[in-house]
Amino acid sequence: MHRSGIELINLYWEEVWNNGNLELIREICASPIVRHDANEVTSLTHDQQIARVAAQRTRLPFFTHEVLVADEHHVCSV
Repeated sequence: MHRSGIELINLYWEEVWNNGNLELIREICASPIVRHDANEVTSLTHDQQIARVAAQRTRLPFFTHEVLVADEHHVCSV
């Protein structure tokens, strides 16, 4: 199934982060996933990404978009 960038980021925030459906990472994320954080780029396998989200959900359990922009190839959520 092909999903748009907007659909994927909404699934990631709502289903993975807010609802805890961590196994969905295997379906909607690349492996490795490449994270771009301030001053750091990190590649994570699905298992590493699932572990990272599981650990952080205890501190940051709910997300909403402040800014959401996308085109055919890129999505940015703040």
